[in-house]
Amino acid sequence: MPATVLPTDNGREIPGLAALARTATRLHPSPGAPTVHDSHLGGPLLWPVEEPWPHCDGRLPSNSGRPEEGWSADHALDVPVALVGAAQFFRRDFPDLPFPEHADLLQVLFCPNEHSSMEYWGPGVHLVWRDSTGVTDVAPPPEPVVAADMFLPRPRVLNPCRITEYPMLRELPGAIKSTLSSVDEDDWPEVAQGSKLGGWTFWWQTDPWQLTCRECDADLRLLMALHTSEHDDDLCSCGRDAVDPAQWEFGREGALNIFTCPTDSRHPFKLAID
Repeated sequence: MPATVLPTDNGREIPGLAALARTATRLHPSPGAPTVHDSHLGGPLLWPVEEPWPHCDGRLPSNSGRPEEGWSADHALDVPVALVGAAQFFRRDFPDLPFPEHADLLQVLFCPNEHSSMEYWGPGVHLVWRDSTGVTDVAPPPEPVVAADMFLPRPRVLNPCRITEYPMLRELPGAIKSTLSSVDEDDWPEVAQGSKLGGWTFWWQTDPWQLTCRECDADLRLLMALHTSEHDDDLCSCGRDAVDPAQWEFGREGALNIFTCPTDSRHPFKLAID
């Protein structure tokens, strides 16, 4: 992981800032043919044949992968729509993910219809935390019924690279921000604008808003950001410059941010497109 210089206030160390450093894993997607046994975007999922494939009836499956309440599809669904595989991540490739006990695989599925709530407009999202060792026979995915092609990802293999991030200036806690003398966003370290796991959120269309767990009131943390575009920057020193977006589109070419509870990643999650 490349070394990151701790931001300062005109050379003065900023009290409390070091504790806000987070590790992010850049995904650097590129074209390929991932299998069910690979971590990837848009490829086939390691889905057990005996487990029903999840469908959306205008809301989302009401189980451990549910988001916050108050969701509905913006278009009437005459019949339940099969979800599509958006991504999967194995613990062996991404050990920093907050895997629950006995889980070593995170699967992300989308309902390719537009969903909305008070603070969100985008695909329906479903998370599955799974023990991959229990999957022996794999089920093929059902044929997708796509209402919004913008939410259907193309298969991409991953070339991960770990970096250190600090929150954007606007997301700094007030107690820290009040100690700053003359720091502006142009002088502040960048937050990655590319698909990643962990780290901090790149807010550019909206301001940060309160993200707390509905079940335990813990402050939610960024689980992943799936970006419409993969931006070139100087944050990585791994030489991963051959990137190709999954060709999905979120909002005004923004990112789909998924936030989960640090106490229990199976608690209801929240979404923000920015």
